[in-house]
Amino acid sequence: MENNIYISLRAISPNAEEFVRHCGADVLWKDSSDQSSSCIITTRTDGLGIVFASIAPPCPEKARFILCKALDDLCTEPDLTERCFNCRGNDQLSRDLAQIMGFKLEMAGYFLTRRNPPEQVPKLSGLRAYQASDQDSWVELSHLSYRKLCQVNGWNTQIIHDPKVFGQDMLQRVTRNEAWSYLEQGKLIGGYRLNGSFIEDILVLPEHQNRGLGSQLLEYAVARVMQNGFAEVNLRVAESNTAALRLYQRRQFVLVSHFAEHCY
Repeated sequence: MENNIYISLRAISPNAEEFVRHCGADVLWKDSSDQSSSCIITTRTDGLGIVFASIAPPCPEKARFILCKALDDLCTEPDLTERCFNCRGNDQLSRDLAQIMGFKLEMAGYFLTRRNPPEQVPKLSGLRAYQASDQDSWVELSHLSYRKLCQVNGWNTQIIHDPKVFGQDMLQRVTRNEAWSYLEQGKLIGGYRLNGSFIEDILVLPEHQNRGLGSQLLEYAVARVMQNGFAEVNLRVAESNTAALRLYQRRQFVLVSHFAEHCY
């Protein structure tokens, strides 16, 4: 597949680029005349069907027709157990088309990356590796920290469905230095979780927010990812969470893409 197609996929998400490089795909349409190299591609693997659309305005009507046909084929193909449509977050026409055809928006957001290590990591004496005794407090921390974001986006507010499975996962992360708890006076009030080069969660109880703790935990998380051997630190933030987006950009994270992920 031509490199300009991968450039287009990165405009959706580096995750999309990585997936297509691994699984392969069919190019339905591409236009290399614009700087961003627009494209529409589709892939099928293990019962999963995905259409990726990176369409930068202006685009010919032909592209919209091809996208409509690709989504229709995705909806009606009988052998698929899962159907997804991913596109640029700022491509509102494609997002509207997806919803008209029965797709539901799962998440829209931003993908950011940072290559600079912290100049100085703040001292947090209450920060330590996750322990099994933290499980119930971490479940509550996750629910309370994400409750408002879930309500705004219409997501299930029950973030963790199986605390036992969650606890087992956290203990596995501990072996990779990827799960950390922050306590004050013996109470868990914050923490962070990593997954390779990704920061998955920076969490602070609502009553302890807006005093700089989240920023401090972020710097710890960045330092930890790099100590774990990764040259860059990645994260995703929901489209509606504009405050977090501003925080990450102030903390040297660079916006890579604006994406929208749909399921059928």
